Amino acid sequence: MEDYHLLYGIYGVVLSVLGIICYTKYITRGTYVTLLLTLMITSFIISDIFFIFNEYFSYSLVLILIRDIAQILAYFFMAKYFIVSNKKRIKQ
Repeated sequence: MEDYHLLYGIYGVVLSVLGIICYTKYITRGTYVTLLLTLMITSFIISDIFFIFNEYFSYSLVLILIRDIAQILAYFFMAKYFIVSNKKRIKQ
């Protein structure tokens, strides 16, 4: 893991910028689609934070469960986002 500090840093910056874009989009528009996008990026951020905690600290079942649940929620919100946004495009 120590070899990948630069990659984790770049990934963290990209994820943070994506989060800021999603949060501002939700604040300005406030639609259901942007809510799903915001929940997805929040779940990804939480999942990645607990992944790093799990790597640096000793084995903890609680950290693993939080990481896995957040990852599952992120993928759920992603799938829901694509389904809802695709329905909006078909209607228009």
